[in-house]
Amino acid sequence: MSPSRLLLPVVVAAALVAAPAAEATRPAKDCGTVTLGVKRYRVKEDGPGCQNARAAASRYLKKRVAPRGWTCQRFPDKPRRVRFTCNAGQRLFFAVRV
Repeated sequence: MSPSRLLLPVVVAAALVAAPAAEATRPAKDCGTVTLGVKRYRVKEDGPGCQNARAAASRYLKKRVAPRGWTCQRFPDKPRRVRFTCNAGQRLFFAVRV
């Protein structure tokens, strides 16, 4: 066997060890509050942008209409708990009752 064939597994193993780790997830960005009647909700987003997340959250809380292409899940309406989450692939936004 040639010396280059013997070194190939060592080179491959070294490349795998030296490869950068996957990008860490960042925390959801706080987009402020949305008020519906006397209830306030803190909107957070990771992907769609605050302006779009606030508008979509307000519409979803009022009419239960998810944005096109998004999947939403509702939870019981309790203080300091997540009210709903909406995601489309790796993008998401959600609201927490304040």
